[in-house]
Amino acid sequence: MRTFFVAESPKITEHGPGWARKKLPFLGQTFQGHDGCMQYFEHLAATLRMVLPEDAFPPDEQLCVDADARVEGVEASGVVCVTGKGRFEVRATGWGWDESFIYRLSGFDEDGRVTHWEIWADPLSAMEAARRPVQESSS
Repeated sequence: MRTFFVAESPKITEHGPGWARKKLPFLGQTFQGHDGCMQYFEHLAATLRMVLPEDAFPPDEQLCVDADARVEGVEASGVVCVTGKGRFEVRATGWGWDESFIYRLSGFDEDGRVTHWEIWADPLSAMEAARRPVQESSS
């Protein structure tokens, strides 16, 4: 955690509707501090399985980077935006979907560690997969 996030009060926000938190507890809130960020990853891992293809992220020269950009509420400067793609599955039901998502990393310290990681994904596909009946295994 401390390798990638600043020492003081890092944040992770996965944007989405707060009403979906019952089934998708990582959505629609900001997790703060190292313990809070670990809690985000624990919720995410307990809820979803994620498979990223080899080309999930574009090459470095296609990243959107602004070293001087400032984000409200973040003291340090710098913003990197990147799109990605992958396959996601709700662990409880076995239902999955293909998805594209956007990451915005902001507020970098002198060692390149991030202050705030924001995720915009497809919460409605996740919610639909979470609401479906458990998928029967084909054994």
